[in-house]
Amino acid sequence: MSGKILDAGCGPGIYTDFLIKKGFNVTSIDLSEGMLKEAKKRVPNGRFYKMSITNLKLKAKEFDGIFCSAVFLHLDDKEVCTSLKEFSRILRKEGLLFLSTKKGKKETVKVYPDGTKKFIHFYPKKKIEDFVKKAGFFVEESYINLKDPDGDIWICIFARKR
Repeated sequence: MSGKILDAGCGPGIYTDFLIKKGFNVTSIDLSEGMLKEAKKRVPNGRFYKMSITNLKLKAKEFDGIFCSAVFLHLDDKEVCTSLKEFSRILRKEGLLFLSTKKGKKETVKVYPDGTKKFIHFYPKKKIEDFVKKAGFFVEESYINLKDPDGDIWICIFARKR
């Protein structure tokens, strides 16, 4: 396999590592210094940058694919729409987008054992699909995944840039 992939919101680099091992040319971004530090430990040969998905400092039509898992749940509607427009800008024609986010109709603040608080936004499936379409994508497949250990259900979307 080959192709240039953006791991948008790479976290600790688990998917970056997987994609590189599969032969992809991967660029990884995250806003968290802590996550980037962990990612660099996991994937010393990776390319990691501190960057927001709402303002990508990347060239237009630079990527063949974007992998964005568990990121939109930390954004509000406006930020999601802005991010999707940015994704469309940097993807080549027919480029593939994978995204996953939590399904539901609520917003909450999750408090972690270390006291860290994170905003969590749940999305109805149709709403997130509509955002993806509005940004210039064709939804090839969209499905509901099984519950995670917290009891949350995930939406997974595969979309192609028109």
